[in-house]
Amino acid sequence: MPQASDPGAAFDPLRQVGSPAGKIVAALERVSQAFRVLLCQQAGSEGLSPIQVQLLLFIRFHLPRYCTVSYLAREFGLTKATVSDSVKVLAAKGFVSRQIQPGDGRSRILALTETGNELAEKVSDFAVPLSGPVSTLPAPQQEALLQSLLTVIGGLTQTGIIRAPRMCFSCRFHSQDAGRYYCQLLGEAFLPEQLRLDCSEHQEKVDNSSE
Repeated sequence: MPQASDPGAAFDPLRQVGSPAGKIVAALERVSQAFRVLLCQQAGSEGLSPIQVQLLLFIRFHLPRYCTVSYLAREFGLTKATVSDSVKVLAAKGFVSRQIQPGDGRSRILALTETGNELAEKVSDFAVPLSGPVSTLPAPQQEALLQSLLTVIGGLTQTGIIRAPRMCFSCRFHSQDAGRYYCQLLGEAFLPEQLRLDCSEHQEKVDNSSE
């Protein structure tokens, strides 16, 4: 049986022994450390900061409506000023341009230049070393791991610790009953491995609990 949460078990090797939750948290920290190391190495090789690489990748692979300074600040948990400074550097290097948002002349959408797009494609493989060990897991283990991570992310989102604004669990089209998942927009039932962490059709749930 899983042990009750022990606040110090993720840091104390002796307390980890009897705390599966503590060992899981410690393991997640090791994985996040690997991600940070790979990101910093890639950013350094291109003369950029880690957040600048993340901004390039986000803009490359997301819809224009998400590519504003305000949205990026919320996405990465940064201030608008911090994001603006990074964008200025990327623009000065010729990687990013600002475009007028259709229907709103005051708002600017960030878009990659041809050079910026080429760089984003180049740096997008920095996390491949993390994919290798995951891909060696048998399919059932990959599916179970994915479902577990989505559940953890969903819980962290509900408590306000992180934002995961485009995943199934926070979408108004998503429903769940007896372990089955359903997308009302697509009109389809989803298997656990089909749940999306980042969906372009996502629409935030409306909280009516205070009404």
